[in-house]
Amino acid sequence: MKILVGRVVEGHRYFYLGPEVALTRLKNGRMLYFDPQDESVGAHLIVHGFREEWVHSVLRSLVSPGDRVIDVGANLGHYTVALARSVGVDGWVIALEANG
Repeated sequence: MKILVGRVVEGHRYFYLGPEVALTRLKNGRMLYFDPQDESVGAHLIVHGFREEWVHSVLRSLVSPGDRVIDVGANLGHYTVALARSVGVDGWVIALEANG
């Protein structure tokens, strides 16, 4: 694996940064750090750039600009990133994860 430090190369989806951290480009264009040893959520994010697209659709329908959201059980934070984008600069998102 090629190790990328300090910059993001356009068009690439996955960057291995070490045994406990990698970076991937989500379908929405945002970048997300995660544990490359995560074989469930992380694998979907690497290959597809998203996981459970239907959940993202439901979240987008429930959240509006300026909303305040608490993401309980945020896991890697891929829904948190989508929620933050939906609430915009006038809203906020708090993410909580017990297994971190």
